[in-house]
Amino acid sequence: LLLASDASAWMTGSTVVVDGGHVCAEL
Repeated sequence: LLLASDASAWMTGSTVVVDGGHVCAEL
């Protein structure tokens, strides 16, 4: 499961996964 938002685009190309208020950034 991978949720990509526009916000993840400007976060140094990192993928931001939001799950139940939990934010996990994958490099």
